Amino acid sequence: MGFGSGVQEVEERVVRTHAADAVFDRLAAMVCGGELPPGATLPTEQKLAERFGVSRPIVRQATHRLASIGLVRVRQGGATVVADPKTASHPEATAVRVRHGGRDALVELYQRQILSPLPMLVLAERNATPEDAASLTAIVDEMANGLPLPDFEEKFWSAVAELSKSDLYRADTTYWLRIVREFPELRHPELGELEVRVEAYRQIVNRLTNGGDAAQMWIAIARVGLDRLAQLPPR
Repeated sequence: MGFGSGVQEVEERVVRTHAADAVFDRLAAMVCGGELPPGATLPTEQKLAERFGVSRPIVRQATHRLASIGLVRVRQGGATVVADPKTASHPEATAVRVRHGGRDALVELYQRQILSPLPMLVLAERNATPEDAASLTAIVDEMANGLPLPDFEEKFWSAVAELSKSDLYRADTTYWLRIVREFPELRHPELGELEVRVEAYRQIVNRLTNGGDAAQMWIAIARVGLDRLAQLPPR
């Protein structure tokens, strides 16, 4: 096999993967949006291939991915049945449901984003040193000097996750930061004006290293954010 043929095979594999991703996303939207309700039977591979203008192997690849995150159940030699997306526990299923599930699913994600720092702050408070506080304060200073909110949140909460010394919270934080980076519409509304946010984060950093219960302060901030969520218009 020559080098050229190897490159061609790679290119063809990339094309197939992208096509399967597009079919997966469309089917996921149909499942999470209710067009294909729980208990419904997925159309045959042939019908889906014709509908999306792709080959049956590409449809099969997309369907197996749906099954791997719990959005459908593939029966060997039988029909593929749609599962209830609300019962799918895979993180990717949650992200897909939020993207395609309407206002209620989006609000649930916003609630999660606002409340998720609480356990990390509790753990970080046990480990934070004055040097850590200085590093976090420098990140807050960057926000005060114009660092965009998405960039600030990524740097600040990644640092707090590291201070938690929990692999679970590190991985969870990294995953959801990637999701909202990829789909900015999934980022929760801003919690107050810039000056208010800067001062609040400065106090949180101070409490982390002075035993001032940073998590308790975040609860007060979270309550304001949750109240704002109730005023969001329909998606």
